[in-house]
Amino acid sequence: NEVWSSLTAGQGQLVAVKAVTRNTLHYLCRPRHWKQLMTLTGQSFDLDPKTFTLANMFAMQLHKYKDEIAKVTSSALKELTIQNELRKLADVWKEQKFDLHKYNTNGTDRGWVLKGVEEITLLLEDMG
Repeated sequence: NEVWSSLTAGQGQLVAVKAVTRNTLHYLCRPRHWKQLMTLTGQSFDLDPKTFTLANMFAMQLHKYKDEIAKVTSSALKELTIQNELRKLADVWKEQKFDLHKYNTNGTDRGWVLKGVEEITLLLEDMG
C-alpha cells in the first residue's frame, strides 16, 4: 500500500508538473505571470534554464496548486492569443495603401475622399 500511495502521489505530481511545463513554459514567458504564480504558490522560481529542473519542480509540490496554475496559464494564453491577433491586424493594415481623390460638386471643392474603397471594404468584412 505504501508503494501504491507513493506511486499515486508521484503520478499526481507528474500530471501537475506536465501541465505546468506544457502551459507555463510555452505561454508564460512574461515576468508578470511568473510573479503571479510565485505569489499564488508561495514558491520562488529561479527561471534560469540551468537550475529550473524537473526535480526542482517536484520539490516545489506544484501539484497542490494545479487549479491556480491552470487559471494563470489560461489567462496568459488568452492574452497571448489577443496579442497575436492584434499583431496580425497591425501587419495587415500597415501594408494598406489609401488613395485620396479630390471631391468636387458643381465646381465646389468638397475636400478629399478615399478612392477605390472596394478592397478596403472586403478586407474589413473578412476581418469582421
